[in-house]
Amino acid sequence: MKEGVFDVRGLLAVNGIIYRYMLKLYDLIVLNILFVVSSLPLITIGASITALYDVTLNMQNGHTRQVYSAYLDSFQKNIKQATQVWLGFLLLIATAVILISVGQGNVWLSLVLLGFITITMMALIYIFALISKFQHNTSSMIKNGVLLAIEHTAYSIIMLSIAGVLVIGVPLYIHWAGVLSMLLTFSLTAYIQSYFLNKLFLEVLNRN
Repeated sequence: MKEGVFDVRGLLAVNGIIYRYMLKLYDLIVLNILFVVSSLPLITIGASITALYDVTLNMQNGHTRQVYSAYLDSFQKNIKQATQVWLGFLLLIATAVILISVGQGNVWLSLVLLGFITITMMALIYIFALISKFQHNTSSMIKNGVLLAIEHTAYSIIMLSIAGVLVIGVPLYIHWAGVLSMLLTFSLTAYIQSYFLNKLFLEVLNRN
């Protein structure tokens, strides 16, 4: 190739940048579809989120494995523990919402409960990610998830904001993004969050 001539073939080659990005995009689309389908019973959403994090954490680490089999293996392995956490979360959120509705005139109570809901949602990110990577009893997972959410507030706010923008904000304000949600939103959210989760887990493991 002459000097200064752009090598398009290099980009499109099996090891080229474009090929690698297209392959990752394909994996994220497959992963997103798996997540949506496996979440349809609603009660299995916890197991679906756990399997989603399992795959995206490995993707961020550069560990390649067939998305379909990796997702199903994690889903089946963690369904009991993840479902316990998910049902407990729903119960807590339902209770908090009822209390907010009943005490609408009490501003301080509403603020406290909204803060509780926010911390709970931040902790869930860590809890499901921990379940996907480590073997501990459920109470330990919840305790560690809450501690991580509080100790690493900046990471927690960033990851919760990413989920809010991509999962709620984009489909709500960009009407055609409903199709995007079916194809990419959930897996892309978990993939971006997994960058921060891997970084944080590495810091914690090195510290201990």
